[in-house]
Parts: sequence; structure tokens; C-alpha cells
Amino acid sequence: MEYLFETERLRVRRFEAEDAAALYRIHLDEEVKKWIPDESYSDLEEALKAAAFYADRVVRQRLPYVLAVETRRKWKSGL
Repeated sequence: MEYLFETERLRVRRFEAEDAAALYRIHLDEEVKKWIPDESYSDLEEALKAAAFYADRVVRQRLPYVLAVETRRKWKSGL
């Protein structure tokens, strides 16, 4: 996995296909839907397409530039 940059607490990278399940799960949350209503996915396949789109935007350096962020807690716990 290639990180675009890291800080003491975060790692930032482009989305990958493996992120689709987490992306879908996060966007099922009603609080997320409240603040990001246009980013709800109907199923895992739609989330997979979104992750691929976000990754493509980073590779092509085109907007919207959406990145995956991992917290330090995640890499310590291995989640």
C-alpha cells in the first residue's frame, strides 16, 4: 500500500477495491447520510465503483480528490 503522506497520527492514501466494504458500511450510518446525503450507496457493488472512481481521480490528479485516511489506532491494532 502506497501512502501519499503520513503524520504522527494519520496515513493518507488513495482508495483501493478492498476499501469498498468499509465505505459501504460507513455510509449506512444515518448520521453520515445526514451530512453527506449524495454519498449513500445502494449496495456493495456501488461502493466498489465509488472506490474505483476515487482512486482514478487521484491517479489522474482530477477533482474530486477523495482520499482514504487511516488512523494510527488502526495500524497498531491491525484492523
